[in-house]
Amino acid sequence: MKLENIMSAALAAVAVCAAHAAQNDINAIKPSFPFKIDADLVEQAYVGAEWSAPFRVMDPESKEVNGLYLVPDKKFTGCNTKVCFFVDPSNITGSVIAPYPADVPPGADEKIEFHFRPKGDVVFCVAVNMSEKATTSAYHTDTLKERVWAPRDIKAAVDVGKHSVLVEFSIPRASFGAGASAAVWRCNVIRRGASCGGLSSLAPTNRELPAPEKFVRLKLGHVESEKPIPPLEENISKKTFLWGDAIWDDTLPEVAPPVHMKELEKIAFSGYRGSRAVCSFRVSNLADSPALYNLNVISGSDGLVKNLRLREVGYLELRGGERIPDPIFELPIGGVLRIAPRSTAIVWADVDCTHLQPGKHLAKILLHPGYSGFEKKRVTLQLTVEEPDLREIDMPVFFYAQSHRTQAVPISAEYDFNVLTIAPHVHYPPADANGNIDFSELDAKLAAFEAGGLPKRKMRIMLYSMFPNWAGFKTHDGRKLKFLEPEWKVEYGKRIKAVVKHLREKHGIGYDRMMLSTLDEPKGDPSDPKTKAWAAIEGAKYIRSVDPKLRLFCNPWANEPEYLQQYLDLYDVLEPYLRRMLNGTEDPDIAKRYRESGKEIWSYTIYVKQNTVHQYRRVFWGNAANGFDGSASVYGLTACTGDPFDSYDTNAKGTNVSDYNCAFRNPRTGQVAPSRRLEAWYQGLVDFKLLKWCRMRLAERESRGEDVSKIKAKLERLIRDADVPRGDFEKIRVRLVNIARTLAP
Repeated sequence: MKLENIMSAALAAVAVCAAHAAQNDINAIKPSFPFKIDADLVEQAYVGAEWSAPFRVMDPESKEVNGLYLVPDKKFTGCNTKVCFFVDPSNITGSVIAPYPADVPPGADEKIEFHFRPKGDVVFCVAVNMSEKATTSAYHTDTLKERVWAPRDIKAAVDVGKHSVLVEFSIPRASFGAGASAAVWRCNVIRRGASCGGLSSLAPTNRELPAPEKFVRLKLGHVESEKPIPPLEENISKKTFLWGDAIWDDTLPEVAPPVHMKELEKIAFSGYRGSRAVCSFRVSNLADSPALYNLNVISGSDGLVKNLRLREVGYLELRGGERIPDPIFELPIGGVLRIAPRSTAIVWADVDCTHLQPGKHLAKILLHPGYSGFEKKRVTLQLTVEEPDLREIDMPVFFYAQSHRTQAVPISAEYDFNVLTIAPHVHYPPADANGNIDFSELDAKLAAFEAGGLPKRKMRIMLYSMFPNWAGFKTHDGRKLKFLEPEWKVEYGKRIKAVVKHLREKHGIGYDRMMLSTLDEPKGDPSDPKTKAWAAIEGAKYIRSVDPKLRLFCNPWANEPEYLQQYLDLYDVLEPYLRRMLNGTEDPDIAKRYRESGKEIWSYTIYVKQNTVHQYRRVFWGNAANGFDGSASVYGLTACTGDPFDSYDTNAKGTNVSDYNCAFRNPRTGQVAPSRRLEAWYQGLVDFKLLKWCRMRLAERESRGEDVSKIKAKLERLIRDADVPRGDFEKIRVRLVNIARTLAP
């Protein structure tokens, strides 16, 4: 069959597979006719093939225009790459049609990558280049670290036509190990090369690294097209429909509501004193005109009604075009919901349970329409406040830099952030001619956070020194002092002693809630003065000589285990990079060295907008699995380049960088909108505190001579089950709550 004819057949099949594409599913069908992998197929072999939707085209990174991100060139967006799959008992076959512009033919090094995740946490990749060479690899979904995978009997064929490339490959199903028998896999297909504009893919992906959590479903075996289920008779005339969904599902505004089911009437959720509980529900406007609803609480328990907040989830576009529900916005006057025609809105509800009594609390919400023809709606929230009081758990919660004059104060108390970073050049500058240091900025910061809801008794201080970059300073008479020079040591020591004294005497913050961070991610050989590692080790030794009681904090570079012992010997609080240790997939020995060091161990992770709510929820479970008792930090709160909602812009210098923010700040007003990602991280913190509460109760029982071995074993199994990609953390919490109930007084 000629390539052009195959292309025509694929285009004609798009309408047939539209329903499947909309659901992000692909059916790998049993071929009606046998064929060979030779890029010269018999036409009948493609009968019944279900072609995917066109691939997403990523924007190019042009170094010729100050490194700015650009929108994809139209000549590439019109190159609608598609894929289809076939399956039989022995083999899986993939076929890609990849059009290209006439002026950009494919080069020999261009390739098509097939990423398969049959079952479990390993992804298998087959890459086929234009020379028909197939290479294979495998990697773990968390760390993306490659592992050897050398399957046999792979067949590949490529035909470069005048306008399109046809790439085919076949691989034995047995190559994928135990997961090969699964009926539904996850997969992505990525096209790389100049002829597609650089990068295009079936599922959303990061530019350099794959994103396994975004893979589409691949169903092995023909599945008949699902016929729409007719609505219930009672729903036929409705203009608005209330429905529930898993709180962390990525429901888009255009998704069809399940009108074949009964409308939502009640939402049951749970919480704990000393934390916030969250739930959500969907409101679909089925009409062709806009809808406006005013959400009022018409009855309920006084405590729940007083502490209930209703907000709306907005949508964010990621690089590559995928949209996700993410920012959480305040509703106008606290309850006005506006919904576009034929669209769905997500109402986000949260309750501060701090002072609520254990037991059930009810609240009835009336959705009153502002426009004629729309129905009134009612939904009941049923909150169960469990017995554990998480105010018993006092632990550090670190989320990187916060400024009391901008973003962090309004939400710090809500998310339990209690480690405040204090910078030397701002909060404890050099002394004046009389030896006095101005601590007014430090006092203002602590006062602002205290006024924002963080009691001073809970504050922890991190003197964020950033040696050697922030170390140099001028004396009052203009002399410039450099890091670790003799006079610098004298003067800097005075500053350290002064700020410690000020914190202790004026604010009542003792050594147990104070630490000094030397610098961020020191790496290199500590014996080489040119490295950051040298500054971290020598700087820490110097601080230790100035004040032996002042605790030292460090997050050593992750890829240098040979130098780790020097940090373990010298520092009191250490913060390893968690993603290398999730689920024991990499560096279990390093995790063990941290765990058995006798030091206080936190962790940190670097995530961007593309990372899922499940990944944010998981970080505290990663701490638990590795035996780390401290904070699980994520970089960063509002760290982004350009506009916080624009995933395509860059910084003023034209450097391509990522948006790390999980909250969205208006720099003019200082207002901040959190996100579902931040909420997921916070609910992970709540899980971690509840886990600590359970361990406290177990320790009390053990001290009385009780046998708690079975409960401890349950808890350890729970931790192992939670430390997995895309874990069902709501089910994990139910199991944890059940254990907590058995331990309640």
